[in-house]
Amino acid sequence: MKQKADLVVSDLKPEHKTKKSSRNYYPALAIFGVVIVVLAFLFILIHGHNERKNAAYVINGQITTRTEVNSLAASAKQHGVVSKVAQQDILKYYKETYVAKELDINVSSSEIKTAARSMFLIAPSSSLDPWEHLVGWEAAFSNDISFAKSGGYEGGILFFPFNQLSVTLLQGYPKPSGWGNVSDIAAAQQYAHSQAESYYNQLSSNKISLDNATNSVLSNSKLQFAGTSNGSTEFQVNLDGVSGVSTSLNSSPLNPVAIKVIKSFNKVGLTPINTQTGTYPTVDVYNGDTNIPIAYYFIDIQKVIKPVPNIGQTYSNDMAKLKVENNV
Repeated sequence: MKQKADLVVSDLKPEHKTKKSSRNYYPALAIFGVVIVVLAFLFILIHGHNERKNAAYVINGQITTRTEVNSLAASAKQHGVVSKVAQQDILKYYKETYVAKELDINVSSSEIKTAARSMFLIAPSSSLDPWEHLVGWEAAFSNDISFAKSGGYEGGILFFPFNQLSVTLLQGYPKPSGWGNVSDIAAAQQYAHSQAESYYNQLSSNKISLDNATNSVLSNSKLQFAGTSNGSTEFQVNLDGVSGVSTSLNSSPLNPVAIKVIKSFNKVGLTPINTQTGTYPTVDVYNGDTNIPIAYYFIDIQKVIKPVPNIGQTYSNDMAKLKVENNV
């Protein structure tokens, strides 16, 4: 008789597959992480080496590529600037852009354009080429350094004239359609006021830049003074501007009344919309009164700059301290 096989309790238990501990993955993940870090380091090293190899200038660790410098040099050549002079000016430009940040001077695009257009024949609708931009920036930066010594106000004044149909023009000037018509004169004044309110609201809500607002108003044929242009401009007015010392970015001196308003307001922001009056021979609608309203205007003060009398010396010191590697 065959004996029954002994049953072992463990034989009755279902088999369980042994789970691998997540700890087994840690070494692989660590190795993978190290590889990624090494590859990233090598990429940065190689990329930095290539950048350095292509560097025309290294100013306090800041690299200017040969591509940038060559573009400026080619533009300078088109303006007839000899290579040696161009290279000197280009290096100075990059040194000064570095120092400008240290001095917290931000040269605006409007300043650059205005300065460039005072030195080059550039159509109002044309953009600046690289050399024109450099020369414009240099001139504007120099002006900002001088301006900062005494301090003052930066901003713009926008005019909204409505005297085209009421002022008696000099002999030889053709009278526009509607001249002397009471209803047309009233409509022109209403239009000017609506435009003043529109631009005021857009500027106060940051929906338009001062530069764009100024250009837009200047180009509006309905917003020109009788017999002349609009006159809106961006400006710099010294703190002693009330005595008549003022510098406009487009070289057009500001009205003494406007300077007085700026000094009185004395803060960043928009002044209320004011009415400008003038003394002119006019049509009978004003009953012989020669001191008549001719335009609305307001002023946008964007900066109130405190005097920095020693900024010139600070500029010289900062320029002298720059560590410059010139590979050109």
